[in-house]
Amino acid sequence: MLDNNPATKAISAAGDALYQLHNTGKIWRYTGAPCSGGSCPGWQMLDNNPATMTVTAAGNALYQLHNTGKIWRYTSTPCSGDNCPGWQMLDNNPATTAIAAAGNALYQLHNTGKIWRHTGTPCSGSSCPGWRMLDNNPATIAIFANGTDLYQLHNTGKIWRYTGAPCSGDSCPGWQMLDNNPASRALAGDGNRLFQLHSTGKIWISTGKPCSGNSCPGWTMIDDNPATQAITGPKP
Repeated sequence: MLDNNPATKAISAAGDALYQLHNTGKIWRYTGAPCSGGSCPGWQMLDNNPATMTVTAAGNALYQLHNTGKIWRYTSTPCSGDNCPGWQMLDNNPATTAIAAAGNALYQLHNTGKIWRHTGTPCSGSSCPGWRMLDNNPATIAIFANGTDLYQLHNTGKIWRYTGAPCSGDSCPGWQMLDNNPASRALAGDGNRLFQLHSTGKIWISTGKPCSGNSCPGWTMIDDNPATQAITGPKP
């Protein structure tokens, strides 16, 4: 056991680092000390902001999303008491609903379906120019980053893989369809592998083969249990 705190609502891990998020908005990093009985001292506070909605870790980076749409990157300075200066703002857009990260890449999803990739430039005051649009489709409900790949899930069950071409105006051609099944509910991955969960509880692994028209043969079923509610995988 590494911790025993009823306030914990989410964890994220990448590389050798483990983080947890409390329902108070506090973010903690594990220092390596396991629990001794009911005492679990192995945590260092990185932030203490009730606006924090989610955290995600990838590579050597840790990011957080606020309920205001603000996105922050951890700069390696832990809290000193209740003062937590170790965060740099990357965006400040109330349309942001989700973030995803893998390797050195950070992505965000807007409630309009737009998908953006961070270019590395932080905000300067209220100006946050460091984003490039990758897609603009109102059907998008989720994004998932894994290894060097980015995927999106539509409310129709379609799954798409990003091919590397950014949008040109409102034209966003850089996506390849991998599946077209209305039963699709969630995506997860491990390294460069992609999994999907169906509403029936079935779990499928992608073979990497894209769709040809409406035919999407690039999936192998690895479980068929109606009790399954969620899937997850370690970050690359």
